[in-house]
Amino acid sequence: DLGTPAVNMSIGLRRAEAAKAYLVEKGVAPERIQTVSKGKTEPLVPNSNEENRRKNRRVKIVIIE
Repeated sequence: DLGTPAVNMSIGLRRAEAAKAYLVEKGVAPERIQTVSKGKTEPLVPNSNEENRRKNRRVKIVIIE
């Protein structure tokens, strides 16, 4: 909510890429990991205050067998 949509998408993608790098470091094959930034399109809670913004800064990992 505080930055521009482009900046927020970029920050989200960097967060996802950092999570991917960690998983690759732990042995997960990089081609098995897809990174996506949702920006402000799928918040958990409204971005009305700093506590809520903190909750919305997250990485979601979906495991598919």
